Amino acid sequence: MNTRPPFQDRAADAARWLCVASAFAVPLPAAWLSFTTGLFLIAWGLAGRLPLRWATIRQHPVGRLSLVLLLWMAVAIAWSPVEPKVGLAHWWHYRELLIVPLMLSLFDADTARRWQPRVFTAFFIGFGIALVTSFLRWTGVLPDMGFKGLYAGFGGRTGFSMLLAWAIFCAVEFGRDQPRFRLAWAALALVCFANLFFINTGRTGQIAFFTLVPLSLYHLAGRRGLVAGLLAIPVLAAGMYAASPAVRARIAESAEHIAAYEAGHPYTGDGLRLEFIANAADFIRQHPVFGGGTGSFAAEYKVVAEREGMTGERVADNPHNEYLMVWSQQGLPGLALLIALFLTQWRLSARLDDLPARLNRGLVLLIAGGDLVNSLILDNLEGHLWALLTVALTAGIGAARAAPSPTESSR
Repeated sequence: MNTRPPFQDRAADAARWLCVASAFAVPLPAAWLSFTTGLFLIAWGLAGRLPLRWATIRQHPVGRLSLVLLLWMAVAIAWSPVEPKVGLAHWWHYRELLIVPLMLSLFDADTARRWQPRVFTAFFIGFGIALVTSFLRWTGVLPDMGFKGLYAGFGGRTGFSMLLAWAIFCAVEFGRDQPRFRLAWAALALVCFANLFFINTGRTGQIAFFTLVPLSLYHLAGRRGLVAGLLAIPVLAAGMYAASPAVRARIAESAEHIAAYEAGHPYTGDGLRLEFIANAADFIRQHPVFGGGTGSFAAEYKVVAEREGMTGERVADNPHNEYLMVWSQQGLPGLALLIALFLTQWRLSARLDDLPARLNRGLVLLIAGGDLVNSLILDNLEGHLWALLTVALTAGIGAARAAPSPTESSR
């Protein structure tokens, strides 16, 4: 008797393993992630059983909203001033919104419980490689990555700082639930903390760390913990300013940048950010309801640049704020869908077990808060971090159940 599973079931298993491989690749070179997610799309297509997959997507609140937002972005190409192929290229930058529902469609409640640890284990192995690489660059054993960011692992300092903040939060939460490994998790948290504030210069991750402190204390002690966490933020911030030369240097640099911008010299990092936000707000005023269309931000910015004689880094394709980016291009419907996506994922925590619920809240806060100062879902590393961990934490909720083959359901 032939006991080999049907071809479609083998393809579905391959697609699940590619979810794991993609989680491993998130902290590593971007080409690796592109390779694994590209293979995932192929395997998902070969897995078939499309009615069941589609039913699972429709019944998962985050998967459904993610797909609706992506489809609205596609519709918004219709009124964009750019050529359709340019609009499609920009639309594809948000492919994480497609990966989320497709990956979610592969898991029911039983398979999700088995595969969730594999995804997290793979992510932390990949992150461990990036963390060691960061320290080796700092000590001079490996050459620095130059424009990639001072002592970052394999990405820019912003993305790596977000990974560090997330790893600290996870170490605290896992440490609470795994007493046998509490010392190991505490050691990881301390190492990541040292890198984040004494080596890395990414402010986004540092800010994310401070926002996650009240949430961790809320999980530990309820409302009293939340209050204590909020009160601890200025104390921790002052302590880091006093203790870390890297933090003091970045704050002094930001103050100089803002002063230069106010004096009419925008060619500084923070000065450019302020200019990007001001111009994005102007675009929103011009078309506040439906936006300028997918891909319009860069095109409209070029017009402004030519009119005002702006060159080089002053010509932006991204305001470094996801909410402004979406509002300026996909209008109020796009902005409402993005906010609804984050709120829905947060509320979904009530349907999760305790540890996944805590991690899910932290992930939402990490990305939704970070989107105020960067376009994280648009970015490759941070966007895939959100996508892969959203799948790991929320897969199986509301999954459609339809007579799966014995070979697939047994794995």
